[in-house]
Amino acid sequence: MAQVVELTRYRRANPPPPPPPPGAGGAATIPPSPVPRGRTTVFAIVVALFVAGAILLMVPLAIVMNLLAIIAAALVAIYLVFYGLALNQILFTTMREGTGRFVMDGGPDGAFNHLLWAWKGHYSNDPRMPWFDPHAPAWEILDLKLTTNLWLHQHPKVMPSNYPPGSVWRLFEKVGLYWFGFPPRAIHRYMFEWTEEKIDAEGKHMPWHRKEPTDFIFLMDNVYWMKLEGAETNGNIPLDVDYLLTVGVNNPIKARFGQTNWLTSLGADSNNAAKRWIGDNTFQAIAKEQGTTGTTSGFVVEIAELNDNLPTHHATIGATELIGATVKGASLQKIDPADSANREEILKATTAPVIAELNAQATRTTADAEAYRIRTVYGESEGNTDRMRQKQWEAMRDAKGTVFWIPEVIANFAQRFGAPQPQGPQQPPQNPQPGAPPAGP
Repeated sequence: MAQVVELTRYRRANPPPPPPPPGAGGAATIPPSPVPRGRTTVFAIVVALFVAGAILLMVPLAIVMNLLAIIAAALVAIYLVFYGLALNQILFTTMREGTGRFVMDGGPDGAFNHLLWAWKGHYSNDPRMPWFDPHAPAWEILDLKLTTNLWLHQHPKVMPSNYPPGSVWRLFEKVGLYWFGFPPRAIHRYMFEWTEEKIDAEGKHMPWHRKEPTDFIFLMDNVYWMKLEGAETNGNIPLDVDYLLTVGVNNPIKARFGQTNWLTSLGADSNNAAKRWIGDNTFQAIAKEQGTTGTTSGFVVEIAELNDNLPTHHATIGATELIGATVKGASLQKIDPADSANREEILKATTAPVIAELNAQATRTTADAEAYRIRTVYGESEGNTDRMRQKQWEAMRDAKGTVFWIPEVIANFAQRFGAPQPQGPQQPPQNPQPGAPPAGP
């Protein structure tokens, strides 16, 4: 019985080895020790460099230089070929900073496929990409620094692009070439009409009206020249007003395909807002606003409300959401009475109070400055010899003709001990100058 107990204890302390896997022929299999992938990669690079160095040592230097020159020439030729294709918008295209292009299926006027964009620090909310945010409008242009995109915060090393992470087309994008696909896929071309600011030969700011085909859209802020005719002021004076409107496109798909011309739509709402503001103000108040661009300008505040509230869609939707464009600023450039026959009379009557107020303000400013100078330079000159001398010196400096300097000691002596002045009426001069008024009462 004791032997059985001892045998049981031995088997528990020394269990038998596991059976070999099937097909191993009864031989024990020892698993290989794992090798870190990083060490394997470094080892492969070292071996490759060693082999390349050995080959270069055996090959003459002239042959190596020729091979390098051939490789460089081939790369340049390939780039020029691709660049030539991009200039003709075949397979590839080029992009200006702050702009976008529309890629269409079935030719330039086909169906929209996707957007190409180029704007550092921004990205498009592309539905095809892993960083697409369903809470933001599709194709919305977003600021990378202000983004709350969860996927981008979870992948900080991945920069948004026109192509998904790992795509070979990202390499072409870095050298300014943008792949958009094989024909019949093409870049969209459309007619656009706008007016921009232009400086003529005399240095004056003038409107430049343009209407021409284009194949891109501005995403960054751009300045447009707007004109409003016949808007009446609070005093029933009709005005022709020219103003600049700074606009950035926040959603190019809405801007291009939501209406025929997004700038025409925005310009109509902008003129309605400007007309309402002019009707609430006098000509004098409007003239003071000219050239003002800050938040203190009532005109700027009125125009900025278009982003949240369009006159054509009152209290329902704004330009940012409906048109896909955001007003960034406005500035009055030119204000003219619309009644050309009485233009001079209207300007004279309406600007006279403004000019009088400005002149009065300038006079007050000059008087205050002179009073301050007198107090600062002279102070209380009564009994102050140094300040009295300063006043005498300025009187001599500003005097015209010959000035004789009388020492102060002699002047005081003459005033105290000099002969008394004769009393009574003065005698007229013996030889008066021609043209002088007669002496006496």
